[in-house]
Amino acid sequence: MKFSFPSSLHTTLSSYFLDKITALRTTAENGAFSVGVSHVLLGMWSRCLQEGFVSQICPVKDAIADIEVSFVRYLW
Repeated sequence: MKFSFPSSLHTTLSSYFLDKITALRTTAENGAFSVGVSHVLLGMWSRCLQEGFVSQICPVKDAIADIEVSFVRYLW
């Protein structure tokens, strides 16, 4: 099953996500990429809310939680 934002039916959510994280600039800081990915996911969540596309909020929220757990484990 493929999902797209209602305003951009030609781009799947997975393609949108991959395009955004590919554009992230990596730094010497290991946590910088995780923070960047979190910003991308939060932006997707916000866009889901703005466009009334609430069925996709849970998977985006779960992805954010997974990154948060990984980052906390990294810090310990």
